[in-house]
Amino acid sequence: MAIGPVTQTNFAAAMKKIYPQKRVELIFYKNHPFLAKVRKREDFYGFDAGGTMAIAVSSSPPAGGRSATFTDAQDNISSGSDQRFNITRQSDYQLWRLNNEVIEASSRDVGAIMKVLKFKGDGALMNLSRNLSGNLYGNGGGARGQISAITAGGLVTLTNASDIVHFEVNMMINAANWDGTGVAGVIRAGADTISAVDRNAGTFQLAGGAVPAGWIAGPPGDFLFQEGDLLAAGGTVVTGLSGWLPTVAPVAGDAFFGLDRSIDPTRLAGSRFNGIGLPIEEALKRISTLIVRNGGRPDTVFLNPIDYERLELSLEGRARFETMTTQVGGKRSATVGFDSMIITTTAGKANVVADVDCPQGTGYMLQMDTWEMHHLKGLPHMLTRGAGEGGGRMVQNADSVEFRAVYRGNLACTAPGYNGVVQL
Repeated sequence: MAIGPVTQTNFAAAMKKIYPQKRVELIFYKNHPFLAKVRKREDFYGFDAGGTMAIAVSSSPPAGGRSATFTDAQDNISSGSDQRFNITRQSDYQLWRLNNEVIEASSRDVGAIMKVLKFKGDGALMNLSRNLSGNLYGNGGGARGQISAITAGGLVTLTNASDIVHFEVNMMINAANWDGTGVAGVIRAGADTISAVDRNAGTFQLAGGAVPAGWIAGPPGDFLFQEGDLLAAGGTVVTGLSGWLPTVAPVAGDAFFGLDRSIDPTRLAGSRFNGIGLPIEEALKRISTLIVRNGGRPDTVFLNPIDYERLELSLEGRARFETMTTQVGGKRSATVGFDSMIITTTAGKANVVADVDCPQGTGYMLQMDTWEMHHLKGLPHMLTRGAGEGGGRMVQNADSVEFRAVYRGNLACTAPGYNGVVQL
């Protein structure tokens, strides 16, 4: 039944009804455990023009001022080793369009236009959330995967098949000979659009039907990026867990957010353990011991679903489960829940959660109160400045209306040493 003709007023009302901030957050977070669980702080305001924020971390206590003899304590007093990460604010945009003909065809029924708006908008917001969730496990370089092989017809095989979750049909891809971090490499001249994806095989087909200019297959193969995520100086995306907790200890010359972490690679870059070849349960126990030894109390473990299944099978019916719930925004924001497996670590109970964006073969054992996602406005929020009442704006050279969403921020850790990464 028709509800009534669409006008500018009820079109705007429809958009506000479909996308209140609480619903935007629910769409954004519900399938991404780490993204949902990490604490959000809308406080990336009022900093310098470069968009940086100082995150203080104490790498060691003021040990020089202690002694059983007062004069020695006083003579050797020190202020400790307080270090700061200067994290940078990154922006990530999602745009989508709605054809004016579709709007006009639904002009006698507000209910019909709301269905179209919801279908298009939900898909766009889910794409943006998948991107942020993937980057929260990345190193800040923006690479989505690496080429293992590529045929003359443009069929790309990934080095790690599970990385296929980061690729979508119609995504414009380019390549480079480095992962976007550290010393800058070479961005290849060629780029192409993905026309098909085989998620079981870990492959995708390029629309051009050929190898783009300069792309090199492994080993080692070129790294792959969505166009715009890599510039000449490096990646332009959020820095995630593999940046904060590298599997290889930082060495002299490291400059992570302006700090050389080699002065104390555990306190400033987390604990790490190579558990490849060990039972997964034992590997998790070993990394927990390292974290506790350094003062941490880990409470949450994030694994790829394949590694999560390995853990469940290894427990042979001893696994216990519970629902882990988290509020993803302020007092009136959405609450989401995730199934988790309970394991016992050196520090006590921990929730193990499967996250599709966690790289296969790598696990992160975290003390969640040391992690924060600092951002501007809502995470994400609709860009409405300069737009019409419904949040859309007419496209100058197309018969359509464009909508825009964005998040601006970055991930930070106040105590990397209370967290750890394990290779499985």
